[in-house]
Amino acid sequence: MQKRKEHGWLEAKQSGGSVYELGVKESKKAKALRGFSKPLTEKHWKDSGQSVTVLHRINKIAEYLYERSKREKKDKLVNEASIGSFFNSCLSPEEQKKRKK
Repeated sequence: MQKRKEHGWLEAKQSGGSVYELGVKESKKAKALRGFSKPLTEKHWKDSGQSVTVLHRINKIAEYLYERSKREKKDKLVNEASIGSFFNSCLSPEEQKKRKK
């Protein structure tokens, strides 16, 4: 009897790991979305009597919060780098040496 490979095995083997990388990214995103949506679902959605529409809205809010958190991290890094480089460019060479110490 011939052994069957799992779905996507050949693509993953031929792609050099790009399929695996994409899967890891999607898994991390899904885990982050669950982390954002869990407290909201516990507070605003009960299993009995609530419509699924509320659950979909909660998931959309979780997606927004996830995207916003990524954007805030990126903006913070960019702002810190630009402020630091601007500040260093304003210093004289002697002051830069003093700061390095």
